[in-house]
Amino acid sequence: MRNVLLVVGVIACAATASAQDPAPRPFLTGEVMAASLTAEGGSRTIILGYDAAIGGPSLGGFQLFGNFGRGFGVNRNNPEGYATAGVRHSWRSLWRFRPYVDAGAGAARMAFDDRRPMVPLFSAGLGSHVQLTRHLTLDAGYRRYRYFGAADSARGRPTLGFGVTF
Repeated sequence: MRNVLLVVGVIACAATASAQDPAPRPFLTGEVMAASLTAEGGSRTIILGYDAAIGGPSLGGFQLFGNFGRGFGVNRNNPEGYATAGVRHSWRSLWRFRPYVDAGAGAARMAFDDRRPMVPLFSAGLGSHVQLTRHLTLDAGYRRYRYFGAADSARGRPTLGFGVTF
């Protein structure tokens, strides 16, 4: 009988904790961006920059978000700056991890020889917010960008940044 009560108690505690999992909260995340790319002629170049994302309140696990960034030391066929808006879907927390997947569309200003054209952009990503404290988060994932128009290229990179939730 004692074992049965113990099992029932553990299941009841787990169910109660699961029911109290809050919806994803509005967030602000920032990261320093570094990428090593092969330039024309086979030489390697390093691009530095920043990236930031902001998300609104959640409705059924879905959040509207905006993402923008800027690159410094940009070479040919890479974005100087970009901005996207889209939808992020987050699943229930697994301990302190809240996995998500998102997609967005926007525009990027590309670096060409003399021109700086604006081109359409599609982005998709997946990752996880890790709750470090009540308001501080670590955001780790992978993001893929697809540039259209004159750029017609795709770039992917891992992401790692810190943020706050409200």
